[in-house]
Amino acid sequence: MHMSRYPLFIIIACTVLLVSGCCSFCSGTNMATVTPTPAAGASPVSTMGDIDTLLQKGPVFVEFGATWCTWCTQEQPIIDSLKKNYTGITFVHVDTDENSVLPDAFSVDGIPQMDIIVNKTADGSYTYIDPYGKTTNDRTSSRIIGYTDQDTLKSLLDAAAAARGK
Repeated sequence: MHMSRYPLFIIIACTVLLVSGCCSFCSGTNMATVTPTPAAGASPVSTMGDIDTLLQKGPVFVEFGATWCTWCTQEQPIIDSLKKNYTGITFVHVDTDENSVLPDAFSVDGIPQMDIIVNKTADGSYTYIDPYGKTTNDRTSSRIIGYTDQDTLKSLLDAAAAARGK
């Protein structure tokens, strides 16, 4: 008897998404055993105006996550550690369950998502650091989506500090 591989693939794919706990369609599901907290000392924001105010001091690292997200929980100690070493960069946590304005503005469709904003230009657009360490004005291509290791984030924050120094 020949069985199609597609049903098995679908079962495996669904299982992976449910176990990871970080897909956009399962928000609200409490799958994490540890509740993440915003990075220690993260600045509270709820609007783009809040981010604009923070940009006056330097680059802003925005981390989108939720309390139920397992990968967000695993990312948090990395962000907390980096925050201690990058005093010229403001770290911001946005809970996607509590704030829908900023996640919509940043096209969040999976978490964790991180965005590094270098500055706001004279024409009102933003300059970002993309996942490859390059500056860009394209918000969508600048998204850092999914669990990201410390060394990668460190190199991106170094690029943000260097870009701001220009």
